[in-house]
Amino acid sequence: MRDRRLRRRLPFLSWAEDYSLSLLKFDFIAGLTVGVVLVPQGVAYAMLAELPPVYGLYGPLAGLVVYALFGTSRHLAVGPFALVSLLVAETVSSVVPPEQTAAYVPAVMLLSLMVGVLHLLMALLRLDIIIAFLSEPVLNGFTSASAVLIASSQLKHLLGLPVPRGTLPTMLGFIAMHLHQVNLVALAFGIGGVLVLDGLKRLNKRFCPSLPLPEQLFALVLAGTISAQLAPEQVHMVGHVPSGLPTFEPPPLTDLDLVRRLLQPAATVGLFAYILAMSIVRTMAIKYEYSTDANQELVAFGIANIIGSFFSAFPAAGSLSRTSLIASTCGAHCTPLHGMFTAAVVLIVLVALTPAFRTLPYAVLASIVFMSVKSLFDLKTPRALYKLNPPDFWLWLITFTSTLLLGTQSGIVLSIVCSLIALVAASMRPPHSLLGRLPGTHFYCCSRRHPAAKQHVGVAIFRFVSALLFANKDYFHDSVVEAVAEAARLQSIARAVEDGESTGHKQGPTSPGIENGLTTPEAPTGLQVDSKVKELMRKYGTTRESEHGPRTPESEHGTNAPDHSSAMGKQAAHDDTPDGERDEEAAEQRIDMYPQVGRIYVLVLDFSSVTSIDSTSLRMLLEVRKELTERSIDMVVCGIEGQMKELLIRAKFFEGTCDKIFADLHTACKAAVALANEQSGSPRPTLSKSDSNPRWQALSTGNLWARQGHSTGLTPTLL
Repeated sequence: MRDRRLRRRLPFLSWAEDYSLSLLKFDFIAGLTVGVVLVPQGVAYAMLAELPPVYGLYGPLAGLVVYALFGTSRHLAVGPFALVSLLVAETVSSVVPPEQTAAYVPAVMLLSLMVGVLHLLMALLRLDIIIAFLSEPVLNGFTSASAVLIASSQLKHLLGLPVPRGTLPTMLGFIAMHLHQVNLVALAFGIGGVLVLDGLKRLNKRFCPSLPLPEQLFALVLAGTISAQLAPEQVHMVGHVPSGLPTFEPPPLTDLDLVRRLLQPAATVGLFAYILAMSIVRTMAIKYEYSTDANQELVAFGIANIIGSFFSAFPAAGSLSRTSLIASTCGAHCTPLHGMFTAAVVLIVLVALTPAFRTLPYAVLASIVFMSVKSLFDLKTPRALYKLNPPDFWLWLITFTSTLLLGTQSGIVLSIVCSLIALVAASMRPPHSLLGRLPGTHFYCCSRRHPAAKQHVGVAIFRFVSALLFANKDYFHDSVVEAVAEAARLQSIARAVEDGESTGHKQGPTSPGIENGLTTPEAPTGLQVDSKVKELMRKYGTTRESEHGPRTPESEHGTNAPDHSSAMGKQAAHDDTPDGERDEEAAEQRIDMYPQVGRIYVLVLDFSSVTSIDSTSLRMLLEVRKELTERSIDMVVCGIEGQMKELLIRAKFFEGTCDKIFADLHTACKAAVALANEQSGSPRPTLSKSDSNPRWQALSTGNLWARQGHSTGLTPTLL
């Protein structure tokens, strides 16, 4: 047990014991390849975070070493990431202006420390489940909008204009007013950098996908060589970059006012840095079939950010592009040790190669950022959401638009609120269905989606697919009432179809409406049915249903339902009516011969998809049982086990009905049919206008119970 706990907290012990020279070779290649890419990206992302370029090289050192020891993903490339760099700039700049470098840089280091502490607290409290509260549409909408903001924030370097930081409309408005001041040399370097990067990327994809050429490093070298021939005033260059390792410098912990003002930025950056990293970790773990630990990832990032804050590192994150590079280079044959080799490359650059950055134009760094965030902008997902699930598309659109117009901080808050609203809305109106049995099987499915599914006569089978909570208790109650009324209505119309066939009106060889005591709202394909009765069934909404209830004639056709009370009056003119009209009149009379609804004797509640019941819903269930008893409807329950069953027993929900609890649905339906047989000859109640329950009162006597004096003539049996 102790060894297992130690391996969980020190994951490198698990892969170190089986380490081999073959793995070392792949780790070395991956580390070297990522290091060559990380150097230009780090410099560019430091610029995006409003930090001096050298901090882009200081930042990944601690994270790479610490994650190699404490991380659980074999492929994750730790270091600066465009979206996190943008969040750092937007959150800290709202507290300390970036122009005040002497105050801004320590504030960013303090932010990194606070993010690390937050990650450790989340790990201690087991809050790694917080990533479940941001749905994929919300996260995708936020990252797509952030990609646009990141690209727009680099326009000042690409155009050589002093564009102020702000929302997208603010920046675009400033650029439109100062287009005549664009630096054409900077614009040429920026466009040239984009073309070179894109061209090399296409060549890598075609000719050397497994070990691509370092296109970003090539672009930097080419741009630096060209810009060295220009005067400094012609284009804005990086200038002097100090060489050597970062020094130990604690963040300003004594500045309590700064700590207080950075609490919200730390929560924002820490939350999204972890969510984005975990999305990459899980993607790689699924692709290469190994396990990861979300809680241990919090520990790894927490330690990395805390240690890094003392060595001039801004918050660490996972990089999607560099992680994908590791995967394409090594496949499944790598370990977290590749981070050590990447750190070694960065150290060599810091010690010996920083003078090469002196003549590097900022416009080329902007082009690197442009190409890096291009993959974050995703239009395929919203198109797919619009086709598959429109509510998720609107959630994506709200998040995307709010982030684009209001900024990342407001976009994050609104995206979380939208996710919670969507979660609450889904729990308030969960799926439910009136079930029917597929003939010749023991399978039960939704009668609305599967017309061939047949119902047991006199029995309504109701399934609720959610936990029963205080938020959806009223919806459950109303759904039960609607299910009872709908089952009775469908059975009554199916009985009318059978009667029409028995009287010889265009009947086929087999009666599809009722078969051995089972009814169906629509005939199976290939069987002949009285066309006029079938048309009336469509008018009553039995062939196409809405998601939570039958379509009304008004919603289906835009007109009122036909008045069948005059059907007998039409019979007087029957002899003078053409054959087609006679058939329709006869069909209408057959529908009118029976109540518009049948008689339900037993309600079967399928609780197999109900995961929990709270105390408020328990009182509602007791109320439902009482109302059903008053209306002479028995209740049969199935699929309820464990703690829910114990809770209902303690509440005396099953008192007097111990023989009406079943493990599976088919057995419960057998018992329900037997009960319906027993009660089919008993007097049926009528619903008075003074009924105290508004749910049942809303369904008139003709819409819930059989009218007094009308017998359906149905004998409940089981196929």
